[in-house]
Amino acid sequence: MSEKSKYLSLLFVCIALSVGGIVLSVLTRDPLDGSRGGVLAVGLAVAYLVVRRDVAGEVFETLEEHAQEELPTDDPGVKVDRLARRFDDLKASLRNKGKDESSLNWYLATATIIGTLAAAFGDMAAKFFIARFPV
Repeated sequence: MSEKSKYLSLLFVCIALSVGGIVLSVLTRDPLDGSRGGVLAVGLAVAYLVVRRDVAGEVFETLEEHAQEELPTDDPGVKVDRLARRFDDLKASLRNKGKDESSLNWYLATATIIGTLAAAFGDMAAKFFIARFPV
């Protein structure tokens, strides 16, 4: 599963939890249940933030792979070429990770905002829908 798919899935699950809490509240007829889904959504987004991949560790692994692949040499020209190649690979890796991080931040921020709004105002939305759909 690609990183973007994971981020979209996380966002979708957080939206579903937030809306699901309000729906559950309407079904149980208890407005306070309306905020439960939002709280769960925020918790999921924060948990994902905490347990996600370690970017620094991946960069270190990339550098370590290059170091293991290369045979020792005394030729200064070869050493400079290898160093330049490692530096270019490191730049490319960091650039790609930076793009992933910025998109992850956007998805996490959106999921957290939706969950927070549902947690803060889910009971009010539930009261509204309970009044609109009496049993």
